[in-house]
Amino acid sequence: MPNLRILFASLFLCAGSVLLAQEPAPLTCTDDIKTVTTQVGKEVVFCGTPSAVKAVTKDDGSSRLYMDFGGVYPENTFSVTISGKVSGAEHAELKERFEGKEIMVKGTVELYRDKPQINVQRMEDIRLK
Repeated sequence: MPNLRILFASLFLCAGSVLLAQEPAPLTCTDDIKTVTTQVGKEVVFCGTPSAVKAVTKDDGSSRLYMDFGGVYPENTFSVTISGKVSGAEHAELKERFEGKEIMVKGTVELYRDKPQINVQRMEDIRLK
């Protein structure tokens, strides 16, 4: 009987390690342009195609990418922003990468000038769908 216990314990440990070694489930969209505006303060996975993408570099060297959804700023419904500090060396290619393409972005919806937006905190949180 002790051998049977050892066998079951071994199987349990092996099964647990296989489950832990699996990749996390892929992100799925929880919100789109119709629902994201009601999610202020919540973490979402937003999916949509930007109406406009604009890269801005200031005199001090700081840069930011703005993606408008549901119209073009200031008539947009929602926006996603990425600072140069977050994107690093990738920043120069972001406009071309995301313009006209459906994206998936994970983040917390915040209000900026009374409009909802997500400020990307890590490049892993945004990708092409």
